[in-house]
Amino acid sequence: MRALSLAASASDRAARPSAKPAWGSVPVSTAVTLLPFTLFAYGQSRVAAEIAGAFLNLEPLVGATAGVVLFGNPVGPVQAAGGLAIIAGIAMSSLPLLTTGRRRLAPVQLRERRA
Repeated sequence: MRALSLAASASDRAARPSAKPAWGSVPVSTAVTLLPFTLFAYGQSRVAAEIAGAFLNLEPLVGATAGVVLFGNPVGPVQAAGGLAIIAGIAMSSLPLLTTGRRRLAPVQLRERRA
């Protein structure tokens, strides 16, 4: 019986939860989530919607390319076609601006012009 009680008390000490892993996730979640979204929102308010949309649409392509270059993820014809579709979509959305030769103002520039 004595051995059983010692084994039970030893397992109780090992099973106590710690808050250190939870507190360790706070800086990671801040650096990986909050900071990039804040910076993107700041930049998005200072450029034209077409430019912000193009960068937003490039995000999955950059992520897939980073996966291939940094981690050696395989690239097949479906992934290559998806990347080309993203680039073609951005090019088609930029064509009206290129053909007319006009430049759209960013929201910040519009506010300054009105004031």
